Amino acid sequence: MKKGLLAAGLALALITPLAQADQAAVDRLREAGFPLTPEAEAEVLAAPADQVGSVLSRLVDQAVRANPAGAGDIVSSAVTAEPGQAAAITAVAVAAVPNQAAAVTSAAVTAAPDAAADIAAAAVGSAPEAADSIRQAAINSAPDQAANIQAASGDAQRESQQTSQTMNQGNANLSGDDVSDNVASDN
Repeated sequence: MKKGLLAAGLALALITPLAQADQAAVDRLREAGFPLTPEAEAEVLAAPADQVGSVLSRLVDQAVRANPAGAGDIVSSAVTAEPGQAAAITAVAVAAVPNQAAAVTSAAVTAAPDAAADIAAAAVGSAPEAADSIRQAAINSAPDQAANIQAASGDAQRESQQTSQTMNQGNANLSGDDVSDNVASDN
């Protein structure tokens, strides 16, 4: 009997902090003004503590796709609630609505200026075609971080270009002309 009570008490002691952590995340999102539906709240509350960040990224993706014009406000509230997820939140939002890349980046950097370089790099990684406007939006939002933003976003842009070139070379190697040249002819 004592072992059963001890096990139940231990289980409750382990579960309670996780539930409190998830409730704290919900509370921070609400306080920051994130558009949290009852379903989204239930999803955050049901997520294991180490999964809350990925749940939040999915919720941000859904919210900005549903309201692209409000993407900046959505990202600002999410980053304000979870500043440690600023780069991931920005990357997801920019990928979802690349035409809002500058607004999303500005909102994220304003909410978490210490993460400005990481935010800019994540945004450029998601929309390299908008690198210049992303970089400028980040610098305008955190001018004291300009050098770090320039370096990080430049690195992200170069990485994106290298990935694109590698993919293009791979596609060229698989083109129909190359394949037909390598097929033996029966004639």
